[in-house]
Amino acid sequence: MVYPKFNLRSKNENVPVPLYLILNYDGFRFKVPTKIKVHPKYWNESKQRVRNQVCPLDHQNINIELDNLEESLKRAYMFYYDQNKVPTPSVLKDRLNKELNPKKEVEKP
Repeated sequence: MVYPKFNLRSKNENVPVPLYLILNYDGFRFKVPTKIKVHPKYWNESKQRVRNQVCPLDHQNINIELDNLEESLKRAYMFYYDQNKVPTPSVLKDRLNKELNPKKEVEKP
């Protein structure tokens, strides 16, 4: 099983900072920005989620989005793992994009 994690760009800032999705596997390091910014004081490092306290952030929606990103990355990785392949980070990123943005097939009349 793979264990993605989230890292803040910097823990020492006094403003919201970008959050990155990270996966280390088979000698590779996969790192992509999440487009989510979190103030370091609202980030729970051990739970890898925004703290459930009164804060200006909508922590529930952010945490749901982080859950979705984590599950999408696991599915993307397992797509190759099930084929006994080790994807490069760029191949994994392409697969992750397909997981996050599936193409809808248009029905032909």
